[in-house]
Amino acid sequence: MTEITLLMDNTGCDHYELATEHGLSVLIEDNGYSLLFDAGSSDCFIANALLLQKNLQHIDTAVISHNHYDHTGGFMAFVRQWKHPVRRVIVGRDFFLPRYESVSYSYTYLGASFTKKNIEDSGVEVATCLSTLRLSDCCFVVSGYTRTNDIEHPVPNFLMRDHNTFRIDDFSDECSIVIEAKDGLHLVVGCSHFGILNMVRHVASTFLKPVVAVYGGVHFMDSEQEYIINILQGLKKENVVRFGLCHCSGAEVHEILARDFSELEAARLSVGSTIFID
Repeated sequence: MTEITLLMDNTGCDHYELATEHGLSVLIEDNGYSLLFDAGSSDCFIANALLLQKNLQHIDTAVISHNHYDHTGGFMAFVRQWKHPVRRVIVGRDFFLPRYESVSYSYTYLGASFTKKNIEDSGVEVATCLSTLRLSDCCFVVSGYTRTNDIEHPVPNFLMRDHNTFRIDDFSDECSIVIEAKDGLHLVVGCSHFGILNMVRHVASTFLKPVVAVYGGVHFMDSEQEYIINILQGLKKENVVRFGLCHCSGAEVHEILARDFSELEAARLSVGSTIFID
């Protein structure tokens, strides 16, 4: 059995002691294999893990979905919290290029507060995933996504800096986790900046199996209702029947799922939520 626990999210739960912040951190446990997926905006996910009785002192692998502060902010605190809590961290292509958001002529830095050297100096191996890597019997990390539709496209105000040149961030560093289960593939995502429909189609074609469930952030929070409906219709056609959304997904997608897609399973995840997969 695979267990997915949200150590950090924007939304709180009835466990009032758990901290919340604009960030995401997920612990995935697969029959003795432990995987930390993202590290929130700060080190608060570490305290949450302790409250949830989750041991972060011996993590097999860490994966960072993309180079934005709300997924990287607590990583170095985690690495320094204990002696060698993780052996390696996996990132996507161009992860260490600086990321910005532009508003008119103003640029705001959105990226990580650490470098590759900072990580390696802490005794952690940095590995780059360009396509698909097996992590355990059931878990894989996937990157190198391809675009499959004309609906999802890069956002012009998200930028990456390569030396002295700014260009639109294509989110080539986007990584996600695929869990093979009896009923199909379960996809765990960070923000889905590459486009969740693109990502689901890419995973299905890579594994030659349908993606039946999506968990995590799908970045619908600033999207028009028509766009959200179109993407959900596309995901339904791709055989996705279960959604556990959180972080940057926004409130409207939950309303649309309940109103227009009641035949699908949908849950609003929050910090402390746990999913069990056979």
